[in-house]
Amino acid sequence: MRDLLDDDLRDGASNLLLDCVGMSKGDDVLLVGEDHRRAFFDTRVCQVLATAVRELGGRPHIVIAPETDGPENVPDEVAHVIDRMDHTIFVSRLGDQLRFREIEGSGTKTMCYLHDIEYLRNAFARVPYGALREVNELLQREIAARQHCRITCPEGTDLSGPVSGDAAVLEDFSVRLFPVMIVPPIEAGGLSGRLVLSRWLLSTSTHLYEDSFLTLPVPLVVWLEEGRIVGIDGEAEEVDRVRRHFESVASRSGGEAFRIHSWHAGTNPTTFFHGRAEDDIEKWADMVFGSPRYTHFHACGIAPGDVSISLFDTTVTFDGEDFWKCGRLAFLDRPEVRDLLGRYPGAGRALEMRCDIGI
Repeated sequence: MRDLLDDDLRDGASNLLLDCVGMSKGDDVLLVGEDHRRAFFDTRVCQVLATAVRELGGRPHIVIAPETDGPENVPDEVAHVIDRMDHTIFVSRLGDQLRFREIEGSGTKTMCYLHDIEYLRNAFARVPYGALREVNELLQREIAARQHCRITCPEGTDLSGPVSGDAAVLEDFSVRLFPVMIVPPIEAGGLSGRLVLSRWLLSTSTHLYEDSFLTLPVPLVVWLEEGRIVGIDGEAEEVDRVRRHFESVASRSGGEAFRIHSWHAGTNPTTFFHGRAEDDIEKWADMVFGSPRYTHFHACGIAPGDVSISLFDTTVTFDGEDFWKCGRLAFLDRPEVRDLLGRYPGAGRALEMRCDIGI
């Protein structure tokens, strides 16, 4: 089994198991994989990580979870094992579904975005976790301290509003993310203006449901007033189709059909995607949300919402200062951030942004 690991894989696995998860010798580590028709993750990732756990003196356990339609229905064969583990690592969509919900058991919980072994071998998994975590925490503090936000994109989106009071809340995840991918969702209740819908509407991965992917052949303009959709402009047939989609999705879980709950943008410049987005749109979205090129909104139904609205190459300013600029994480240009990264050997790779995200 040792032959499963080369030096690059061992480096990525150690970054996950030691620096992110905090595994110690003798710990029990549960690896939750998946193997069903809508699976995103290769089960061989679990096998490679299990080998690394053994090398580091831990005890690996692998459970292959069945397809689950939402966080309310965690399979018993998974829930009963989690409760006995020191650490649980989800290499499956189940971790995505649980990221906004408390999980039983006192051990650590980590959602691992390694769709296949090549992601583990790449800088995506090997940039020091601690460095990206510190940058992300600093970014969150800076956002929370600001008063006003503006979001624009090349297709015509122009939203603005306060980031004080309820709109400043960053709702944290109940699982750690590996690698560090994104700031927690920022409340959208203060945003007003023009939001351009283009390309597609997707699921937020909180619930699995049929017809979650809606292609948009032409852009539509959505008008927001304090986080609520008050109008949609465009071809009448397409406007009607989008309205029906929001109403249908909201009817499954309750909540408001035309509410924008929150938004956030990717913070990991090493994010990339094999192939084209069109090959598997939802698998693509499950990875590229970590790219600074990608900003998305959670809409429709009960928070965090079940529809994801995609924007690309956005510029996001807080109090007039660019935090994201045309799809780059401009926050990384700050001298104090460069100094922070310099304290971690190998963290400079985080500045080498990849633009190959499948579009």
